[in-house]
Amino acid sequence: MMRLLPVSLLILILLAGFGVHTVLAGEVTVRSAPGVADLEDAMRWYERGVERARSGDMQGALTAIDVATGIEPNLSEAWSARSGILLALGRPAEAAEAARKSIALKNESAVAWSSLASALNGLGKPAEALDASDTAILLDPALASAWVNRAAAAGALGDFPQEIQASEKALSLDPNNVGARQSLEQGRSGLQAGGAAASDGSPATPLPGVIPLCAVILATGFLALRRENS
Repeated sequence: MMRLLPVSLLILILLAGFGVHTVLAGEVTVRSAPGVADLEDAMRWYERGVERARSGDMQGALTAIDVATGIEPNLSEAWSARSGILLALGRPAEAAEAARKSIALKNESAVAWSSLASALNGLGKPAEALDASDTAILLDPALASAWVNRAAAAGALGDFPQEIQASEKALSLDPNNVGARQSLEQGRSGLQAGGAAASDGSPATPLPGVIPLCAVILATGFLALRRENS
């Protein structure tokens, strides 16, 4: 059985071209014709979701993010955040659906592809997660979460050398990345337990108890805000 990392992980970024907004306590009004004011309302609720997630209130974070997507359904970053929150709540199938929605809105989003990889790892689909991670890495080689997801997928497939390599790359980008450090330890444990890749190059069989995490910490650290290039 694939072992999960403790649920302290999210994909949280700001909409490209917008600065950080102050969260307001007032009620939001959903308008029938989306405009600048609607987007500002959506961003306030999006940031409110970030703050609630940072405080550990995942259910409250999900509620806030859902308000944001209700106001502006095309806010790709909010769908990525929703994916991370759902994964933290133990709902990987819904997390994958939210990540795919984000990708449909912004196919070039490395964070969205990394979010999908994390959800696929959570669903026990490491081969698909590996593909999604590689897409994220192609889009943004400096995104540590994509390397963490690649490490998790490789380890689940029994390729511990690749798990170690990807974990080390993630740590070179983000030395404080808890997910990368745990995946590195599990990869090393796999090798020490005799799970090295076969001499013919095929992946080794995963060993019970050393299959790595299927979760992700964002490149800049837990619940960090990250701006993508437009």
